[in-house]
Amino acid sequence: MIEQPPDFFSSDEAQCRQLGIDAVRIMNPEDRDIIAENAARAVCSDCIFIENCREWGMSHDQVGVLGGMTWRERHNLTLKIRRERNKMRKHCLGTEPDYE
Repeated sequence: MIEQPPDFFSSDEAQCRQLGIDAVRIMNPEDRDIIAENAARAVCSDCIFIENCREWGMSHDQVGVLGGMTWRERHNLTLKIRRERNKMRKHCLGTEPDYE
């Protein structure tokens, strides 16, 4: 299910909106199209909302390129951040991580 995106997606300043390629956010991760992914990343790279978009994409399980990252890249980064956080927790507090 695709959740309602935040307001910055509909801003006239969003690069994907300006170029009329709103659909780059709704690509199926199973049907990887490297050319389309790279084109979407290029659009994102010039957008003033890239960080907002990436953060939203990382906190919501949405497919497609958001903030210059594919679903898989955002998912892997989220897992890496959680692992690092758990390592730090274990180091600082002497507790076991929640999960790996």
